[in-house]
Amino acid sequence: MQTSKINLIAAEVAKTLASPELATKGNITMLTMKLEKWREEVPQTLQIPTLLSSAAQDLTVFQRRAVFMLHVRKPSIFLYHHFID
Repeated sequence: MQTSKINLIAAEVAKTLASPELATKGNITMLTMKLEKWREEVPQTLQIPTLLSSAAQDLTVFQRRAVFMLHVRKPSIFLYHHFID
């Protein structure tokens, strides 16, 4: 579910990037708020610090990879946000 949510946000970012008239301060603010809300709603077990803690030993390699991939999308959204500002 978290992957779907971040992918929807990433799709909105891509749509905005593809259309310069959509790259307004208001749209960027809205996308930033959506990303922040997503980050706040990510369960503890899916957060990056979990991968770096001893709790990660309880996860299989596939689970750790899934958590990592969930967060791979996030930096591209942050980079886009900083590019616009």
